Amino acid sequence: MSANTETLPIHIVDDDVSVREALLFLLQSLGYDARTWPDGRSFLEGADIGKGGVVILDIRMPHLSGEELYQHLLEANSTMAVIVLTGHADVPMAVNMLKKGVVDFLQKPVTLAQMDVALGNALAQAEQNRRSGHLRALYESLSPREKQVTDLVLQGKTNKVIADELYIAVRTVEVQRSSAMQKMQVDNLPDFVRAVNQACMKK
Repeated sequence: MSANTETLPIHIVDDDVSVREALLFLLQSLGYDARTWPDGRSFLEGADIGKGGVVILDIRMPHLSGEELYQHLLEANSTMAVIVLTGHADVPMAVNMLKKGVVDFLQKPVTLAQMDVALGNALAQAEQNRRSGHLRALYESLSPREKQVTDLVLQGKTNKVIADELYIAVRTVEVQRSSAMQKMQVDNLPDFVRAVNQACMKK
């Protein structure tokens, strides 16, 4: 893992206290920063879902099911990556949640090796989500005109062509393009294209 992903918290959300304690011991023995929650409601009330990290999520829980909790995270645009760990898995449910972006779908009991691999993938996804979220915020700071110019730049059009299409001076295009690149915190065209593409890509 990278230094960035090592600091991301891991949240265990499961109504079975024995499962929570076993997973907490397992994750702490592997050196992870982990904490437990007895249900989805307490997790949403106590965890900072905007901070990022990984959620190891049970499906069948009181008050709020795992599927409902995951949907809440999606609607909140949380950058957290999710691993489903359940004793009540079924194929349609697994396929549906994987399509929505769950990193892994594991059945209890899980082995140390399975969990370690799943966590590695989830932490990498969480870091990518965090990066994308940061870039989306930078992109949203662009003015409408800067976004117009940026869109045409990404289409491969020259400053002259962009100026003709927008009925503005070439110098204005240059200023808007330079300002957009500065706001996206890049200093060359390839990095600019990559940053904007990642910012505009759905998580």
